[in-house]
Amino acid sequence: MLAGVYACAAKKNLAANAANQAAKAPPIAPKEHTATLEIATGAKIVARTVLPQGFAPMPPFAPIWLQNGSQIALVGTKSNRTFVVAFDSATLQNPRIVATDFGPATPGGTIVGVAASPDGMTLAMAVAEPGNNQLELVLHDTITRGTGSRVASFPGQFNTVDISWLDSNTIALALRGTELAPPITGTTTHAGASLATPNASHGVLYIVDTTGLGAVKQLKLNCPLSHLSWSPNGRFAIGDGDLRTPPILIDRPKDFCAVLHSQEPIRVLGWSPQSDAFLYATVGARTVGTFRYDLAAGTSALIAIASTAAAFTSDGEIFALGNQDLSWRRVADAPDAPVLSELATFEPQMSEVRIVPLGIRTLPALLAESQMVYTTVTDSAAIDILAPGRPSTLRELIAYLAPARTAFLLASGPANGKVLMSWSPDGKELAVLDGDAKTSVLTIFSPAAELLAPPPPPAGATNAAAPKRPPRPAPTHDTP
Repeated sequence: MLAGVYACAAKKNLAANAANQAAKAPPIAPKEHTATLEIATGAKIVARTVLPQGFAPMPPFAPIWLQNGSQIALVGTKSNRTFVVAFDSATLQNPRIVATDFGPATPGGTIVGVAASPDGMTLAMAVAEPGNNQLELVLHDTITRGTGSRVASFPGQFNTVDISWLDSNTIALALRGTELAPPITGTTTHAGASLATPNASHGVLYIVDTTGLGAVKQLKLNCPLSHLSWSPNGRFAIGDGDLRTPPILIDRPKDFCAVLHSQEPIRVLGWSPQSDAFLYATVGARTVGTFRYDLAAGTSALIAIASTAAAFTSDGEIFALGNQDLSWRRVADAPDAPVLSELATFEPQMSEVRIVPLGIRTLPALLAESQMVYTTVTDSAAIDILAPGRPSTLRELIAYLAPARTAFLLASGPANGKVLMSWSPDGKELAVLDGDAKTSVLTIFSPAAELLAPPPPPAGATNAAAPKRPPRPAPTHDTP
């Protein structure tokens, strides 16, 4: 009898415990974070790594994708030295130091410029060597992982060093400093190219052929150089300008340059696929705006007020962050009046505008500080939107997939420092680097890759989707 009573009691206790466990809410998974932001629920993370203490991101260098996306490199500082570190992008494991100031790959100087070739197979670095009073252009093969090879050397010390790849074999190197001279012995020049010392206050533009002997051609330009943004076809470049230098336009095949009619520096946001127009933002004005410059007409058209987040899509449309009700007068009269952030897509010089409201309430000044990176491979955008908050400004990272017309949150939190972002070569993954010397984190997201391609139609059904607009024909204009 006693055994039967205990058995019944045990069964009742087991049943009660099971009922209590079922009534309890499921455990909440701990939130994941970047260095400064909380990652949103449902955001798909490919890999994430906390960087060594003391390593700080180095703007404006966003994560650099190498080897067609299989590797990713970061440029940062640690103990007052510049480091270039690479990881396997799938796992963010196997870190390796590609180069560091006065390190094995650059024993004689400091790294002052870094740029990857279009396929990510070669990393170009500009190394300033104060002991030799020269600057060296060094190439690193990202597969062999050697110490690199010197392509060209340039005597002098330079205040401005700008590296751009025009194609897989050609580098544009813009230098401006107090002591400028032709390349030293060991480099060659193209036939007929004169390498007389240019005006030191203006700077000089070199075109470097990375194949063979590394031929160097100097462009005879009489315009002051600054950071250059090159057109997709490699013909045109726009110099942003700075406090002492006006913006300029360069036509490379003609060795031609002209000062643009701007009283302040600009920032080029992107080029049209056909290289016939570019988007730029006025960064020194009291009221920030984004404009489209038409090369053929030589004119600018307003795109967005209080915004510097804009890009060209793969078919030449314009995609921009802003608010359709903003005007110059409204910003001037009520700078603290809240506005709702919106995304707009439109064809230049056409009246139709497609608006996608994001519902994020912000201020014109904060909207102007928001940033965007865009990939034309999948027509996707990553948008860093700032909004007022207490006790500090808030940041929201938004992904927008144009084919699916879908926007969703990736991460949010206090707007501490800068967030550096870049898309992978296939446009399906987004690298986000944030933090400081105390803690910095690299996170790779996969922003709903399944939404980038529409589902296949049912058997026997016809595809009702509108066909993609064919690209516009190449422009026939000449330099204005």
